Amino acid sequence: MIYNIALSFDEETNKQIYQFYSKFKDNLNLDFGLKEHSIPHATIIKFKSQSELSKEELDNLFNNIIVDLKVDFSGITFLPSHSKGCWIEISILKDQQLIEIQNKLIERVQNHEIKSGIEHRFRPHITFAKINDCKINLKDLNYSILRKKQVNAKLVIGLADSNFEFYEL
Repeated sequence: MIYNIALSFDEETNKQIYQFYSKFKDNLNLDFGLKEHSIPHATIIKFKSQSELSKEELDNLFNNIIVDLKVDFSGITFLPSHSKGCWIEISILKDQQLIEIQNKLIERVQNHEIKSGIEHRFRPHITFAKINDCKINLKDLNYSILRKKQVNAKLVIGLADSNFEFYEL
């Protein structure tokens, strides 16, 4: 099973992310995009476990780790895909607190296969679309969500699949 430990955001921020996305999605040749019930999130660490972890094991991953924090969004990124097209992401500033949280989690999942970027490859972001053609027009959009500061975030864990749902800890 692949688990995703991620940042989730308050309902208002999620709504703003989806509204930004929905303003221009109809003009895109989408390969992947947010759904209305998607949970925008930023992966901190993704790992593979040979078996399902118990609620107690999941809870123990967060012992002595700050789970409520604030983060800053830092613009939009277009990342070329390994195949065709590109991914569209909202970048999150990587600060010392996020690095320390990831490092603690790495220690706790060291017996599992890590499936996400760590250390210098750690790029906190919210992926909200994959498009087949990287040429898009973003004029006349409200960009305020892309530079939102001090966003309420909470560390959550869930199974990593296309319908990311997190466990209540």
